[in-house]
Amino acid sequence: MIGILGTGLVARKIAEYLTDEEFLFFGSSEREVKIGDKVYKSISYDKLNEYSFDVVFGATDEKRIKESYENIKANLLIDNSEAFRQSKLVPLIAAGVNDSLFNSEVSIVSNPNCVSIMILNLLYPLHKSMPISKTIMTSLQSVSGMGDKALAKLDKERSDYEYLNKHIMPQFELGGRLIRMYDNIVPYVGQTEENLKTHEENKIVMELKKVIDENFELDATCIRVPITYGHTAILHITLKEEVNLQRIRRLIDLDTDIVYKDLLTIEDAISDSEHVYATKLRKDPFCPYGFTITLMSNNLTVGAALNSYRLYKLYKEKKNVL
Repeated sequence: MIGILGTGLVARKIAEYLTDEEFLFFGSSEREVKIGDKVYKSISYDKLNEYSFDVVFGATDEKRIKESYENIKANLLIDNSEAFRQSKLVPLIAAGVNDSLFNSEVSIVSNPNCVSIMILNLLYPLHKSMPISKTIMTSLQSVSGMGDKALAKLDKERSDYEYLNKHIMPQFELGGRLIRMYDNIVPYVGQTEENLKTHEENKIVMELKKVIDENFELDATCIRVPITYGHTAILHITLKEEVNLQRIRRLIDLDTDIVYKDLLTIEDAISDSEHVYATKLRKDPFCPYGFTITLMSNNLTVGAALNSYRLYKLYKEKKNVL
């Protein structure tokens, strides 16, 4: 039996991968959850301790996971929240990147942030092969990264634009004031913290330090853009050796699951829900050690639900071997 904590976008997408499995949804209240042509009823979190599971997927927020953790009876928790990402006792795994951390002793495994997963697909193998001195990243993140309610708010603003002569009633909050997301660019993802970086930016940096190297240098800027699905990351990477674009392309083709395309849009990338895509690999004309590359992926799948499902498949493989 499998448990899914949450009923939102990620929870429902995880369920789509589990069509041949028996699973239960848990939510803040009992409600109907539609997956394709099937309808499930979620169970209230306060009844969680009445059930035992082989695997539980955490597809809700950090606060709910921490509140529910003591009531989870399972061999393995695969968590999408921030609850355990920085714990030294819990592996932080991007499937297909650092799977070696998964072993029979693991009872909790944490998914990295959706942007972290995407860029780790390149930066982890690249750093092993051609050590990186520094990376500067700018991400363009879709509204679905904020969940179901945010998509509904974006739809409301789009409707105002189309049917109320562009008089949009702002639906989003930023720094204590209402702002609109539709037809706008918002260079903040999460609250600004003491170092003047946002929570999202600090989170990505900490996660890459944990997975790659505690001394790994990454400067992150995260921007919210008014599209529904798909994240983009523009990377400027400085190596500790001179750049050889042919060697980097060979590494991408042979040592990663990244699909490289000379011409690429976010629509192309999200239409394939299982791969990170790359484009615009260019040398830095002012630095022989530097180059730029753009990555794109479906944040709901590659950056969340699919990563969880791949970890679940890895667990099943190891369980069958043992």
